[in-house]
Amino acid sequence: MKLKLFIVALFCSVLGWGQSIFDNPLTFTSAVQPSPYTTGQTIDPNITVRGISRGSGIIGTAAANRYTANGWNSATLDANDYFEFTLTPNSGYEIDFVSFVYTGQASGTGATSFAFRSSLDGYTANIGTPTVAGTTISLTGATYQNLTSSITFRFYGWGASGAGGTFSINDFTFNGTVTSTGPAPSLAITPAMTNLGSSCVGTPTTAVTYTITNTGTVAATGVTVVSSGAEFVVSGLSSTTIPASGGTATYVVTFTPSVAGARSATITVASTTSGSNSPTTALTGTGTAVVA
Repeated sequence: MKLKLFIVALFCSVLGWGQSIFDNPLTFTSAVQPSPYTTGQTIDPNITVRGISRGSGIIGTAAANRYTANGWNSATLDANDYFEFTLTPNSGYEIDFVSFVYTGQASGTGATSFAFRSSLDGYTANIGTPTVAGTTISLTGATYQNLTSSITFRFYGWGASGAGGTFSINDFTFNGTVTSTGPAPSLAITPAMTNLGSSCVGTPTTAVTYTITNTGTVAATGVTVVSSGAEFVVSGLSSTTIPASGGTATYVVTFTPSVAGARSATITVASTTSGSNSPTTALTGTGTAVVA
């Protein structure tokens, strides 16, 4: 059962876009687990998390491979009956959420109604439509983007027909990205020339020199220039490090058509420096048939 639910969660995670920044398959033997529970979790290196935990109104119960509790028997949402997740970006980083994906289950007398809310509005507005068995809850709204401080999500449950009825989170994933908000390179390509003209098949055009300028406040290191088409050859990159505040490097592109007709390729400049942009240039050229 656990394996089937995990496969469902993985499939939903793919549909949920983005990469995992915090997840836990919650795999363990039957026992009451601590609050918070952190064993087995995987997190992005640029955030901290508290781990899944319980609100004061519910009581942890023993179960294998799921984080479970009872006490969900309020007739309506009780502010103390929830599972909780807290994520905090490290200094100089921001979180852009994409989705929360989970699988769950309830006993026959367990919780029947659910709500997912966040600390950003004091846990007042519902987010998505959670279900007992699990689903993907979208977090792509502007409210959950560019977060540079802690956010806590609470998963509420109620409507159990008995105090001993249980509800469990079997596994969960927060998808999104964690990116630097600090200084970074800002790269641009000049000139704006995109048409390299025409040439007979097999004959190179005159090489065109392009300049990469870094107007950012951090040097760009590990610079590469790549062509998407073999007919547009990049060569002569003058430096793989471009200083900040106006530093430059140059490269040349030569167009050698392999067949007659319109040809094209994209040139991409990239840097391994965190936060750097990757400017592109769409190049075109025309191959002409060789006259016998």
